[in-house]
Amino acid sequence: MFAPSIGVPEDIANANSTTGLAAHLLDTTGAQTVAIEVEQGDTLGRPASVLASARRGPAGITNRVGGVAVVRDGH
Repeated sequence: MFAPSIGVPEDIANANSTTGLAAHLLDTTGAQTVAIEVEQGDTLGRPASVLASARRGPAGITNRVGGVAVVRDGH
């Protein structure tokens, strides 16, 4: 989410949007699988990477999402 007018300059990490992007790229490219990495949070000094993949199967598109989290004191 980017809503600077209400005080939200950038999400630190957004898995929902990343999985949606992977599914969209799969659908629009005609590929059988897509894997992406989205980097966010830099402007907040809290960089994050979200990994997502999408694949075609008999039931439609299947998404997977993941990443690595580090908990820091004071955040």
